[in-house]
Amino acid sequence: SEEMLSETFVVHLRRASLLEETWRAMVERPVSELLAPRSFVVFEGEEGLDSGGVTRDWFDSVGRALAQGSEEAGGLLCPAPDATLMPRAVAAVRGELGAGEGEDAGSGDHLLALLAFGRFAALAAVSGRSVPLTLSLVICKYLLRLPVNMDDVRRLDPEFFRLRVEAVLQPGGVAAVNEAVGTPLTFTAAAAPGRVPSGGEDAKCEEDLVPGGSAIPVTESNKVQ
Repeated sequence: SEEMLSETFVVHLRRASLLEETWRAMVERPVSELLAPRSFVVFEGEEGLDSGGVTRDWFDSVGRALAQGSEEAGGLLCPAPDATLMPRAVAAVRGELGAGEGEDAGSGDHLLALLAFGRFAALAAVSGRSVPLTLSLVICKYLLRLPVNMDDVRRLDPEFFRLRVEAVLQPGGVAAVNEAVGTPLTFTAAAAPGRVPSGGEDAKCEEDLVPGGSAIPVTESNKVQ
């Protein structure tokens, strides 16, 4: 039988460890509780009965804490070239931690925090709460399973678009780039800094952009694919 929704989602938090305790609640509480029609938030050491205002404060405070932490090494989010925010790559966190016993644990904590943030964002959307974060349009499209187009790439990273994409899109651009690089273009991309290839750290440092992309040559007819 389907799990019944709880009537109220109750969470007790300390502002000094707001993000950590919020993420813990997101991953430890059952979905049936997270989706309760009413939230009741209590901040330790603060008076006030939550009739909606404390919950709004919670969503607002988490968003502001994430935005402030985006400039710090190891922050859950990081600034994109277009000044929006996007998830920080796990491999980037590994690099910031450095080699050592804490590296794998740090990566695992980061992945768990990303899962928790996803649930928190979903909870905000479902409950109609606003969170003061400007996420990258590319990330929003990915979450909504909408296609990403060239304008999105240009907006996200104008320098990357100018150096890696624009020349190919020009009439006759494929042949010109093939001649310049000395090898035919295929639907692959070099792993970005801070990104681990899907096959692991020992895998090739290229990723297929489409299934079997390494065997598909880029042509004038398919280059916008």
